[in-house]
Amino acid sequence: GQESVFKKDIVVWYNLGQAYSASAKKQTDAAERTKRYTEAYNDLHKAIDLKQQAMQNPQPGAKPPAQGQATDNQRLAAYYASMGSAAAGMAKADEATTAYQKAAELNPPGAGGYYFNLGATLTNLNMTGDEKMRKNAIDAFDKALAADPNNADAYFWKGQALLGMAKMEGDKMVAPQGTQEAFKKYLELKPDGPNAETAKAVLTQLGSKVETTHGKKKK
Repeated sequence: GQESVFKKDIVVWYNLGQAYSASAKKQTDAAERTKRYTEAYNDLHKAIDLKQQAMQNPQPGAKPPAQGQATDNQRLAAYYASMGSAAAGMAKADEATTAYQKAAELNPPGAGGYYFNLGATLTNLNMTGDEKMRKNAIDAFDKALAADPNNADAYFWKGQALLGMAKMEGDKMVAPQGTQEAFKKYLELKPDGPNAETAKAVLTQLGSKVETTHGKKKK
């Protein structure tokens, strides 16, 4: 029937998009990498369009997903997240933002991960220190933390984004409110994490006492 054709086409375009994204990562030539991410983005866009059409025109007698199976919205969210990743590869911040936000809207339980990826994307793409982009990244990390308050990496990268807005006052670096708290929270959650030494160094530079849990006797 028409539904099975739809399903087949959706899967074909989605898999094609994923394959182009995977091959793009391995490219050393920047132009070729961008070209493949663009192909991935366009293919995933087709998969999303077809999936939305299928969702708007459900076939009579279609069964709801079995327990443990992804719902239509969860699948569509995964498609949008993949498209966001491809947009990041194309260095298209606006397209990545739209895609990740849509994914979070469609699948609220996964919102923390989608917003973290958006924050990371905006951080990585912000080569010029654009203030608006930095604020959008901080906003994305805040949303990631609202969804998962134990996401240590979101605290670290939020701290890094805030640090980028620090100013020198005499020979002292003054960072925006929340910067020290973000790095302290990272250390609290991941005292031996890969970014722990950086977080400690930043706190020292900002004149904050670094408290560690090591060597403390439990009461």
